[in-house]
Amino acid sequence: MSRRLDIKYPLDESGNEYMAMTHTDAVIGLDITNINESIAINLSEILALKTKVEALEIENVNLKNKNSELENRIITLENQGGE
Repeated sequence: MSRRLDIKYPLDESGNEYMAMTHTDAVIGLDITNINESIAINLSEILALKTKVEALEIENVNLKNKNSELENRIITLENQGGE
């Protein structure tokens, strides 16, 4: 048998729902060191991925330019062959 779960959110002075927040030091047993280390690792991974994406974007542009050059050469050679 399923039970109904009622979730109640706190209301501000205007009657609008809000999410209550607390300072991380106020939560007993929360190890901030691990959280900060995880954030630092994630940020370094994000920066590394950003660098890779930028390099791939440059490579993509270079490949598009090379493709255009080759297409133009093919058109030129086809036009020369028809003369």
